[in-house]
Amino acid sequence: MFTCFNLCGFGNHLKQIRKSFGYTQEDVRRLSGINPDTLRNIENGKVIPRFDTLEYLSLIYKKDLLNDLRHYRNSNTYLQYYSRLSNLILNYNLDTLRNLKNDWDEFVESQKTEDTLLNASMKEQFALVLEGITLYNSEKSKASLRCFVDAVKMTNSFFDLDKFTSLKYSYFELRILLLISLSLAKKNNFQKSNNILSECLNQSNFDFEATFNEKLLITLIYFNLSYNSHKLNFYDKSLSYAKLGIEHSNKNHISYSLAPLLYRKGIAEYLLCLDNYKDTLNFSISLLLITDRKKLAALYAKKALDVYGIVLT
Repeated sequence: MFTCFNLCGFGNHLKQIRKSFGYTQEDVRRLSGINPDTLRNIENGKVIPRFDTLEYLSLIYKKDLLNDLRHYRNSNTYLQYYSRLSNLILNYNLDTLRNLKNDWDEFVESQKTEDTLLNASMKEQFALVLEGITLYNSEKSKASLRCFVDAVKMTNSFFDLDKFTSLKYSYFELRILLLISLSLAKKNNFQKSNNILSECLNQSNFDFEATFNEKLLITLIYFNLSYNSHKLNFYDKSLSYAKLGIEHSNKNHISYSLAPLLYRKGIAEYLLCLDNYKDTLNFSISLLLITDRKKLAALYAKKALDVYGIVLT
């Protein structure tokens, strides 16, 4: 699990609750049976409290401490770094990569002085992902694939490209699986790439209460499923995945991948000889221009003309 806790902050939180009741550590022992040394270590941020310990303390302190502990997790901080990877993999820029690496190194270094329990595998996993992205954009897809596979194995040791459907993955691992699928697609292994993307979709969180980043990941999965299906000449599937991605984006008010999904939809409609394909493609270009993504708009328009003879306005 890609998680760390601010143990000192949580320990101090528990101490303040105890004092608000006027309890000493010995009083807590008498009421709950928890050893004063154990409580002292928890309040000083030395250990992660056990589940049953928090259950006993919750009864005494009349508060849901398991829920309180959630607010002392730093997963959201790590999520911000992983979220920056999405744009990096799609819009590679060497300076952006360097900035991300420097920011991550500074963050990891800061944790050494903040009494925070940092998952030991986390730093190495993130470094492997960054290295994999560098190799991916250096046309070394085989080497990048090894990096991404090794990164998943840091937190899911039984991971195997031939048996990936038998495991459960965290949100962070699903993001790396997306990168694995991109590496496979770059090697023209589109079917294997789609197999992995389909498993990512099966294990994604479609709940209404899902985080924005979980919802965004789903749109990226749909886009790549549509693209791979196009490369496999499965135009019906390409259209279907594009429509599902657009529906998901609209339902959750996500504009990030909407224009690329519309482009995939328009190309599939053209290849299937369906009406309104040009309207769909022009809508994609217009949306890119509105969101100031002029280079991508120009690229899409040029590709439509050069490959399909479609003139977009």
